[in-house]
Amino acid sequence: MAWAATFSTAVALVGIALIVSGGLLFLRQRSRIQRAVHADGTVVELIRQRAEGESTVSRTEEGTVMRPKYLFRPRVRFRTSDGQSMAFTPSLAVRPEPYQVGQHVDVLYDPDHPEMAQIDRFLYLWFYVIVLVFFGVLSLGMGLLGMAMAV
Repeated sequence: MAWAATFSTAVALVGIALIVSGGLLFLRQRSRIQRAVHADGTVVELIRQRAEGESTVSRTEEGTVMRPKYLFRPRVRFRTSDGQSMAFTPSLAVRPEPYQVGQHVDVLYDPDHPEMAQIDRFLYLWFYVIVLVFFGVLSLGMGLLGMAMAV
């Protein structure tokens, strides 16, 4: 039974590490947003990437066909306050297509590092913080539950 307590402690520690990482990322992101300058961006391309291991089943006249599912990342172009043209692609890929080519989006960028721009939408700004904290709380809870059950 000692291995169960050790494993549960390790899971709880991983949870704490994830929560701390999420907290640090939150502080960094909040600081970025406070320093950021707003700009109007335009989606110039939708980058399509295959969702690994995911496919959809379609029925056709020839029978059942497996088709891959895709995730999309918008390529956004904007002008900085000094007139420099910049483009960026968020690291987050989503489904369905979040935007259409030609659509305007709000952009936040650091004037000292405009290449580090972000789309000014909740999902794009806070997704990684939420994921880290969620899995941290989940791991911590499972670890604490395991420790309580091992007693």
